[in-house]
Amino acid sequence: MTAPAYSECASADYAWDAVIERPRGSTVDHVRTVLIGQCDPDLPITAAIQELDGQVVRVALLRDPSRIWGTPAIAEYVALAERLTTKHGWLSRPGIRVSPSVIVPLGLREGYEPGAPLHTVDDVRRHLDDHGASGCGLAAAHLFSARHVDGWTRLYDEPGVVITAHPDALPAITAAAGALRQDRFVVTDYENQRTYAMRAEEAS
Repeated sequence: MTAPAYSECASADYAWDAVIERPRGSTVDHVRTVLIGQCDPDLPITAAIQELDGQVVRVALLRDPSRIWGTPAIAEYVALAERLTTKHGWLSRPGIRVSPSVIVPLGLREGYEPGAPLHTVDDVRRHLDDHGASGCGLAAAHLFSARHVDGWTRLYDEPGVVITAHPDALPAITAAAGALRQDRFVVTDYENQRTYAMRAEEAS
Protein backbone atom coordinates (compact mmCIF):
# COMPACT_ATOMS: atom_id res chain seq x y z
CA MET A 1 0.00 0.00 0.00
CA THR A 2 1.39 3.38 -1.04
CA ALA A 3 1.99 5.84 1.80
CA PRO A 4 -0.23 8.93 1.58
CA ALA A 5 0.96 12.34 0.45
CA TYR A 6 0.20 15.31 2.71
CA SER A 7 -0.86 18.90 2.16
CA GLU A 8 -1.39 21.78 4.56
CA CYS A 9 -5.01 22.07 5.65
CA ALA A 10 -4.94 24.76 8.38
CA SER A 11 -2.49 27.19 9.94
CA ALA A 12 -2.06 29.86 12.59
CA ASP A 13 0.57 32.50 13.19
CA TYR A 14 3.26 31.95 15.84
CA ALA A 15 4.59 28.89 17.61
CA TRP A 16 3.86 28.10 21.25
CA ASP A 17 3.86 25.22 23.69
CA ALA A 18 3.93 24.94 27.46
CA VAL A 19 5.07 22.14 29.72
CA ILE A 20 3.43 21.13 33.01
CA GLU A 21 5.98 19.37 35.19
CA ARG A 22 5.03 16.49 37.50
CA PRO A 23 1.38 17.18 38.40
CA ARG A 24 1.69 15.78 41.95
CA GLY A 25 1.51 12.07 41.24
CA SER A 26 -1.53 12.37 39.00
CA THR A 27 -2.69 9.46 36.85
CA VAL A 28 -3.44 9.86 33.15
CA ASP A 29 -7.18 9.54 33.87
CA HIS A 30 -6.99 12.35 36.43
CA VAL A 31 -5.11 14.63 34.04
CA ARG A 32 -7.64 13.94 31.29
CA THR A 33 -10.48 14.84 33.66
CA VAL A 34 -8.79 18.12 34.63
CA LEU A 35 -8.15 19.05 31.00
CA ILE A 36 -11.74 18.25 29.99
CA GLY A 37 -12.86 20.61 32.73
CA GLN A 38 -10.81 23.40 31.14
CA CYS A 39 -12.29 22.89 27.68
CA ASP A 40 -15.01 25.30 26.58
CA PRO A 41 -16.57 26.29 23.23
CA ASP A 42 -13.84 28.86 22.64
CA LEU A 43 -10.90 26.83 23.93
CA PRO A 44 -10.16 23.37 22.54
CA ILE A 45 -7.51 21.39 24.42
CA THR A 46 -4.60 19.56 22.81
CA ALA A 47 -2.06 17.86 25.05
CA ALA A 48 0.66 15.22 25.07
CA ILE A 49 0.62 13.40 28.42
CA GLN A 50 3.80 11.57 29.43
CA GLU A 51 3.83 9.00 32.23
CA LEU A 52 6.30 6.83 34.10
CA ASP A 53 5.31 3.83 36.24
CA GLY A 54 1.64 4.77 36.04
CA GLN A 55 2.15 8.39 37.16
CA VAL A 56 2.10 11.46 34.94
CA VAL A 57 5.44 13.26 34.89
CA ARG A 58 4.85 15.86 32.19
CA VAL A 59 2.04 17.39 30.15
CA ALA A 60 2.79 19.40 27.01
CA LEU A 61 0.07 21.83 25.94
CA LEU A 62 -0.05 22.60 22.23
CA ARG A 63 -2.21 24.44 19.71
CA ASP A 64 -4.11 22.67 16.93
CA PRO A 65 -5.22 25.01 14.12
CA SER A 66 -8.58 24.42 12.45
CA ARG A 67 -9.92 25.90 9.23
CA ILE A 68 -13.47 25.31 10.49
CA TRP A 69 -13.24 26.45 14.12
CA GLY A 70 -10.19 28.71 13.98
CA THR A 71 -7.34 28.79 16.48
CA PRO A 72 -7.52 30.56 19.88
CA ALA A 73 -4.90 33.20 20.61
CA ILE A 74 -1.76 32.19 22.46
CA ALA A 75 -2.81 34.40 25.38
CA GLU A 76 -5.76 32.07 26.02
CA TYR A 77 -3.44 29.07 26.31
CA VAL A 78 -1.06 31.00 28.54
CA ALA A 79 -4.05 31.69 30.81
CA LEU A 80 -4.92 27.97 30.70
CA ALA A 81 -1.41 27.04 31.87
CA GLU A 82 -1.70 29.61 34.66
CA ARG A 83 -5.03 28.15 35.80
CA LEU A 84 -3.54 24.68 35.95
CA THR A 85 -0.73 26.07 38.07
CA THR A 86 -2.79 28.09 40.51
CA LYS A 87 -5.83 25.82 40.85
CA HIS A 88 -4.27 22.39 40.65
CA GLY A 89 -0.79 22.99 42.00
CA TRP A 90 1.01 21.94 38.83
CA LEU A 91 4.35 23.51 37.90
CA SER A 92 4.09 25.24 34.54
CA ARG A 93 6.88 26.63 32.41
CA PRO A 94 6.97 27.96 28.83
CA GLY A 95 8.07 25.31 26.39
CA ILE A 96 10.74 27.56 24.88
CA ARG A 97 12.78 25.82 22.19
CA VAL A 98 16.09 26.70 20.65
CA SER A 99 15.31 27.94 17.16
CA PRO A 100 15.30 26.46 14.62
CA SER A 101 13.18 23.58 15.86
CA VAL A 102 9.84 21.92 15.24
CA ILE A 103 7.55 19.90 17.52
CA VAL A 104 5.42 17.21 15.87
CA PRO A 105 3.17 14.81 17.80
CA LEU A 106 2.39 11.65 15.81
CA GLY A 107 -0.20 9.04 16.68
CA LEU A 108 0.96 5.44 16.72
CA ARG A 109 -2.37 3.90 15.68
CA GLU A 110 -3.23 3.61 11.99
CA GLY A 111 -6.34 5.68 11.40
CA TYR A 112 -8.92 6.19 14.14
CA GLU A 113 -10.41 2.77 14.84
CA PRO A 114 -9.47 1.32 18.28
CA GLY A 115 -8.62 -2.08 16.77
CA ALA A 116 -6.36 -0.71 14.03
CA PRO A 117 -2.66 -1.70 13.90
CA LEU A 118 -0.59 -0.01 16.60
CA HIS A 119 3.04 0.96 16.04
CA THR A 120 5.79 1.70 18.57
CA VAL A 121 8.17 4.57 19.24
CA ASP A 122 10.98 2.32 17.97
CA ASP A 123 9.09 1.95 14.69
CA VAL A 124 9.03 5.75 14.35
CA ARG A 125 12.73 5.97 15.13
CA ARG A 126 13.52 3.40 12.47
CA HIS A 127 11.49 5.30 9.88
CA LEU A 128 13.29 8.53 10.75
CA ASP A 129 16.69 6.82 10.63
CA ASP A 130 15.85 5.32 7.23
CA HIS A 131 15.23 8.85 5.93
CA GLY A 132 18.42 10.33 7.38
CA ALA A 133 16.88 12.01 10.44
CA SER A 134 18.63 10.15 13.25
CA GLY A 135 19.06 13.16 15.56
CA CYS A 136 15.41 13.70 16.46
CA GLY A 137 14.17 13.69 20.06
CA LEU A 138 11.33 11.20 20.63
CA ALA A 139 9.13 10.97 23.72
CA ALA A 140 6.27 8.50 24.16
CA ALA A 141 3.00 10.20 25.17
CA HIS A 142 -0.77 9.87 25.31
CA LEU A 143 -2.07 12.29 22.66
CA PHE A 144 -5.27 13.83 23.99
CA SER A 145 -7.72 16.38 22.60
CA ALA A 146 -11.04 17.83 23.71
CA ARG A 147 -13.20 20.16 21.63
CA HIS A 148 -16.76 21.41 22.06
CA VAL A 149 -18.78 20.59 18.94
CA ASP A 150 -22.53 21.24 18.62
CA GLY A 151 -23.14 21.23 22.36
CA TRP A 152 -21.04 18.21 23.34
CA THR A 153 -17.37 17.62 24.07
CA ARG A 154 -15.62 15.52 21.44
CA LEU A 155 -12.70 13.58 22.93
CA TYR A 156 -9.83 11.77 21.27
CA ASP A 157 -6.99 9.87 22.91
CA GLU A 158 -4.36 7.54 21.46
CA PRO A 159 -0.81 6.36 22.13
CA GLY A 160 1.68 8.57 20.36
CA VAL A 161 5.13 10.08 20.20
CA VAL A 162 6.26 13.72 20.38
CA ILE A 163 9.09 14.47 17.97
CA THR A 164 11.37 17.46 18.53
CA ALA A 165 13.73 18.10 15.65
CA HIS A 166 15.49 20.50 13.32
CA PRO A 167 13.18 21.66 10.49
CA ASP A 168 15.39 19.78 8.03
CA ALA A 169 13.87 16.58 9.48
CA LEU A 170 10.32 17.48 8.34
CA PRO A 171 10.47 15.39 5.14
CA ALA A 172 11.51 12.37 7.21
CA ILE A 173 8.80 13.08 9.79
CA THR A 174 6.22 13.34 7.02
CA ALA A 175 7.42 10.02 5.59
CA ALA A 176 7.11 8.45 9.05
CA ALA A 177 3.55 9.80 9.35
CA GLY A 178 2.73 8.20 6.03
CA ALA A 179 4.24 4.87 7.04
CA LEU A 180 2.06 4.95 10.19
CA ARG A 181 -1.00 5.81 8.03
CA GLN A 182 -1.69 9.01 9.91
CA ASP A 183 -4.63 11.02 8.58
CA ARG A 184 -3.46 14.30 10.08
CA PHE A 185 -0.63 15.79 12.13
CA VAL A 186 0.33 19.23 13.44
CA VAL A 187 3.69 21.01 13.23
CA THR A 188 4.70 23.68 15.75
CA ASP A 189 7.39 25.51 13.78
CA TYR A 190 9.60 27.79 15.86
CA GLU A 191 11.86 28.68 12.95
CA ASN A 192 9.06 30.24 10.92
CA GLN A 193 6.85 31.15 13.91
CA ARG A 194 3.76 29.35 12.72
CA THR A 195 1.66 26.31 13.58
CA TYR A 196 0.09 24.25 10.83
CA ALA A 197 -1.81 21.02 10.22
CA MET A 198 -1.01 18.52 7.48
CA ARG A 199 -3.69 16.15 6.17
CA ALA A 200 -3.34 13.06 4.02
CA GLU A 201 -4.50 13.56 0.46
CA GLU A 202 -7.11 11.17 -0.86
CA ALA A 203 -5.82 8.76 -3.44
CA SER A 204 -7.00 9.60 -6.94
